[in-house]
Amino acid sequence: MFRQGWGRRGPHSLLFYMAFLLVLAFLVGHWVFARAVEVYTQSILIISFPGVVSTDLAQRILQMLRWAGYLSVGAGILVMGAGLALYWGALTYLQRSRRIF
Repeated sequence: MFRQGWGRRGPHSLLFYMAFLLVLAFLVGHWVFARAVEVYTQSILIISFPGVVSTDLAQRILQMLRWAGYLSVGAGILVMGAGLALYWGALTYLQRSRRIF
């Protein structure tokens, strides 16, 4: 029924694992980018404005950037989860209505 080399459920199990790896790569990339922005901002604030921007103000700005990064990662997780749920629901509907397989 299925070609050899696909997963147990056909090609869609392979697509599911590929989507999972895409989500994982997105989250890791987002985390690395957020840390890089944090380090870059801290170095710019403290080096460029040593007398103007205090260390306390720099720490507050960094805290805001950190929370913005957390919210952005959370929103990314929600959007990716919703996309996977829609994909899985559509696949289930098509399989049950015998339109595929």
